[in-house]
Order: sequence, then structure tokens, then C-alpha cells
Amino acid sequence: MRKLDIVFISTLILIVSCSEKEPTEIDSTEEEYPEEVTVNMISDTDGYSYVCRPAGEGPFPTVLYSHGGLGTAIGGNLEGTCMALAEAGYLARAEKRDTTISLAGHLNEVLTSLDSLLSHEDANTDKIGIMGFSRGGLLTLQAGIARNNQVHAILLLSPAPGGAYDADSLTTLHTTLEEASEINAPVLILVPENDLYQANHVQLAYDVQDSLEAAEKVNSLILYSAYDADGDGITFYDFGLDGEDGTDDAGEGNGEKDEGENFDEDDDGHELFWEVREPYWSDVLEFLDEKIGE
Repeated sequence: MRKLDIVFISTLILIVSCSEKEPTEIDSTEEEYPEEVTVNMISDTDGYSYVCRPAGEGPFPTVLYSHGGLGTAIGGNLEGTCMALAEAGYLARAEKRDTTISLAGHLNEVLTSLDSLLSHEDANTDKIGIMGFSRGGLLTLQAGIARNNQVHAILLLSPAPGGAYDADSLTTLHTTLEEASEINAPVLILVPENDLYQANHVQLAYDVQDSLEAAEKVNSLILYSAYDADGDGITFYDFGLDGEDGTDDAGEGNGEKDEGENFDEDDDGHELFWEVREPYWSDVLEFLDEKIGE
């Protein structure tokens, strides 16, 4: 009888031992790689940066975003852009630069930020994109020249003219374009047709395209319809001018901006790029996916 008890207990221990779930390879992977976008905010002496990692296993194509604005005013959404890029599968960094009004030293900040991003353990250094808005667009163009052997896609959102201050006189958009032949990556330029008030960003965008084409560089430009910044449904004054002598056709608009009709001065097209939104964001992702996407 005692012998039977021993056999029964031994069998029970064996059954319990075999029923314990062994760790699987899937469990290990889920623990190692995040299942959702992660955002880290890094503070330094000049400002701060957001680094956004996509879900899953790296390495990932990588994008650096440079903001616009002046001094303490930030043009563009650093965290929102960083997160939107990561959600689309890109390891991204967006850095708040120094608050100096002059651009002196800002390019060095952008290049240092690019170096930090390239050193990230999940960065695919064979698929690097850089993008910037306004003054960040000018700096992005300069970075594309300075690091032409590291960058594979360049996005310029209404690049600024620069040169408004003495210290910037040698780093204007037009002096930068004198080195357009140094650019190796394809360039996409985006601008709304009513981005005219802080500077004529439409003309500046075409100046960039003209210089790139003269240097036989791959580029494209998208001119968006006027952006309704104040949301009142009016982007230009539609008087129904006949286009011949500038007279008013009984005050009836034709739904098109004719010669002699002005944009609504309350709509600054520059504001289109203050947030991640359409119509431009899908064009950003399409370009990045084509040039550096997985």
C-alpha cells in the first residue's frame, strides 16, 4: 500500500511540472520591443528635444525635424511632428534650438542633433531624411549641403529667406543656394499660395526649385491652395473680376481667384505648417516612404 502511494505522488509531481508554460520566443520579443510609439524628452542647456521611436523591432528609417519661429516663438509642433513620424514608422527627433533671434550657431545645433539621431541604436543610417519649416527649412537646406554624404531625403516647408540680422548676412537662402550643386539627396518643397506676409515664401520656394534644377538636382514643388488660417471659409476676395479691365461683374464671384483679386489678409498661409495636418502631411509621408521608407 505504501508503494502505491509513492507512485501516485511521483506521477502527480510529473504532471504538474509538465503543465507549466515554457517561455516562448514570441513572449521574449514582446518584452524586448515596445508595442507602441515611445516618446522621450531630453533637456539640455539650449533647449530640449523629443526623440520618438516606432513600435516594434528596429532599425528604422530616420528623420530629423527642425522648427521655424523667432526667438522664444516656436513655429511648428515639435512633439506632434515627432510622434506623427514615429507612428508612420520613422525614428524621429525634433529639437528646440537656442532662443537667439540671430541664426548664428543654429546650424551647428541642427548638425549636432543629426549626429545624436544617427548614433541612436535603432537608426538605419542608410535611410536618413531631414525636414524643416521656415527658418528650420533654411537650416535643413544648409544641413543637406553640409552632410550631403549622410542625407537621403530633404523636405523644405516654406523655407525662410534668412539674412534679417547682420550675423545672418552670409547664411541667407540665396547665398546657401549658391552651393546647391553640393546637394545629393532628392528635395521636396511645399508652400501654400498665400504664404506671402512674413516674406514671399512662394517666390522663395520657386527660387529654391530654380537653383536645384540649374544644378540638375532631383526636386519637386507642391503649391497648395490658399490656407484658410482663421477658418472663416474665405481665402480671397471673390469679386468676379473679368480679368480684362479689372471691373466688377455685378459683384458675383466665380469661385476662382482672378487677376486683381486679393487674398484675405487675415489668412497667413505660413500657419499651415504650425500643426501636423492635411493637405501637406500625406505628401510628406508619401515622399519619405518613396525615398527612404522600409
